[in-house]
Amino acid sequence: MILVVTLFIGGMTCASDCLAFSFSIFIENEKDGRIGIIEGGKWIECGKVLSPAVDFNRRPFTASKWGNVNSVVASAVNAIHVLKKEGLLSVLPKDTFSSGARSTSSIITDIRPQESIFGGGYSPFVGSRVDFYPYDGIPKLLRIEVLGKSSGIFEIIFENRIGGYVTAIYISGKKEVLGRVIKPVEGIGRFTGSQYTGIGRVRANHPGVICVSTSSLGEVGGFQIIPYSHSLSSEMVKLAWGLTQWMIVDLEPGSYPLFSGAILPNWNPFALKQPDWENLLLRRSLVMVMFEGDEKWHFLQDLKGRDDLALKRLKYVKIILPFIR
Repeated sequence: MILVVTLFIGGMTCASDCLAFSFSIFIENEKDGRIGIIEGGKWIECGKVLSPAVDFNRRPFTASKWGNVNSVVASAVNAIHVLKKEGLLSVLPKDTFSSGARSTSSIITDIRPQESIFGGGYSPFVGSRVDFYPYDGIPKLLRIEVLGKSSGIFEIIFENRIGGYVTAIYISGKKEVLGRVIKPVEGIGRFTGSQYTGIGRVRANHPGVICVSTSSLGEVGGFQIIPYSHSLSSEMVKLAWGLTQWMIVDLEPGSYPLFSGAILPNWNPFALKQPDWENLLLRRSLVMVMFEGDEKWHFLQDLKGRDDLALKRLKYVKIILPFIR
């Protein structure tokens, strides 16, 4: 497998020179297979495979249809899902659960949630290209190419009311209206995976969702932002329109920057101990809020379980994007 990794590295073109935010994730799909990152020409060991994937999930989660084949279709603290022509493959941290994964189509790793490729500064963007070797059938090696798009967008602000603006704020100070809020969020719910992250962290991003954790590590609680088209999906229509835990916006599924290419799950505070902690610190998405009567942005309080009115007075939600020079 080392020869295969060498083959892939040899085929890379100016990844670290072309973009300031650029690295590749390598996963050997075999027992005790290596998991590592190439960044700036250096190999960073991340962990190993405890159990390889032996089949494809041929009935992947609904929103994956808005992703691209040979790409990452979900990035979360508790899973990375990649789409191949035959179906879905999942990469999971140890001792976790993901509703989008199946046992035979999952690569189980010894990496913990919040660390490394699962929110520790090396998570892939939704839409990141995936190369497989061999290309046909179950791959022995996966390479995920993570390239940061230097669009200049610094944060996205959601005005939490019917008809409220979804606005991109650029580093230059420019503002751009991306869309509108169709249905505001008013409550929190028990979203699987929020126990693996912390308050005001992005738990997951895929072509049909931004999942925000409102609970402290080990507790379950959060809300979701979804595009209108996904709100009409058979499994979502009663939930998203009938309950308070979902904000619905009029943007397209899989569109940049909400549902592809810009948002990364979590950021692991333990990364402060790493030599390159400054770069890792900038590779995160944080969520801040303003309620009625607030004059300044602040983090959410610890909100867990289900509370249909916990966010009733919420006026604005702000997602701070990873900083790309």
